[in-house]
This record gives sequence, structure tokens and C-alpha cells, in this order.
Amino acid sequence: MFTVTCTGPWNPVQHPCIGKSVTVKIVDHCP
Repeated sequence: MFTVTCTGPWNPVQHPCIGKSVTVKIVDHCP
């Protein structure tokens, strides 16, 4: 689990967050 600050709808299906910090489960597909 990571706490990230969303700057746009990078994952609009699960996390349509903009300009706020959220805790999300991240699957690392790329560096």
C-alpha cells in the first residue's frame, strides 16, 4: 500500500481522484 497524491484521473475506474492524497494498492507493472 502506498499513499500517493493524485494529480489527475490516472486510474478513473477505481480512483478518480484529483488533487488529493489517497492510499491505494499499487501493482508495479513499470518502473
